[in-house]
Amino acid sequence: MKKQVLLLFKILLGVACFVFLWLKLHNQFSDEKIGNLKNTLQDPGALWLLLLAVVLVIPNWLIESYKWKRITESIERISFGNALKGVLAGLCIGNLTPGRFGEFAGRILYFSPDNRSKASVTHFVCGATQLFITLVFGVISGVFWLLRSGDWNSFYVIILVICIVLLAALFFILLNIESAYKKVARFSFLQRFKLGAVSYPRPVLLELTGWSALRYLVFSTQYILLLKSCGAYASYTELFVPVSISFMLMSAIPMISFIEVAIRASIAVILFSTFNSNELLLVTASTLLWCINLVLPSIAGYFIILSTRIKLKETVKAL
Repeated sequence: MKKQVLLLFKILLGVACFVFLWLKLHNQFSDEKIGNLKNTLQDPGALWLLLLAVVLVIPNWLIESYKWKRITESIERISFGNALKGVLAGLCIGNLTPGRFGEFAGRILYFSPDNRSKASVTHFVCGATQLFITLVFGVISGVFWLLRSGDWNSFYVIILVICIVLLAALFFILLNIESAYKKVARFSFLQRFKLGAVSYPRPVLLELTGWSALRYLVFSTQYILLLKSCGAYASYTELFVPVSISFMLMSAIPMISFIEVAIRASIAVILFSTFNSNELLLVTASTLLWCINLVLPSIAGYFIILSTRIKLKETVKAL
């Protein structure tokens, strides 16, 4: 009976994920957009750029999986294979939550029940290193953009100042991460989880920040390749600045699941319109990035969840 309930839970989880994904894709890929995309991809060069962007999804998530394995070693040593499974399973589950907040629920499946609470908190520490790099590149690019354009619009300046403040706060937290962890663990609603002590040595955090920078270059390259395959006429370096700003904005703006793709598309139209007047192709490039980096791995994550023997009672108890 328990196995049947668990199987039903997995199936319902998959159905829910794919309904969300289908709704997002259905709203973005109209017949007009698909027709424009087909015309653009008739160029063999554009097709090769698209294929290269797809291939880069592999190092993108392999790097993230290594980061997850590395930062959780002080809690429990898991294999790289299990780290990869956890990351992909987390992506699948995260689609059902705002800002993919629920990713940790998939990542902790491959830890022993006693360590899942600690691993849950560590997931956010791991994400903080990636966010830090995203803000660093975004702030530098934002300043460069304003200096080059000379358009010191108060709205743009306010957004940039907010991101600088976020960057400074995040830098301070990462420098004092163990102290911050202890203070968070004292919150009354978290005390029942018995989080205990977790070590985040600075050399490990520095290493993770380096891997985060490498991963950032991978998925920013993906975006640039997709933009160029969809007709953006500019060099890699010219596109890198608006790409960095777009990632910064997408990280700083709280994402609600069902409007995430629309937000991505709107940012793309604003930032890349000077490189391509065809807004439909810009929206297509932005949506393709979302499909390649989130939809495809989420599908793999669902099948991983489906094939994983989960003790539901222990998992719920750990959360």
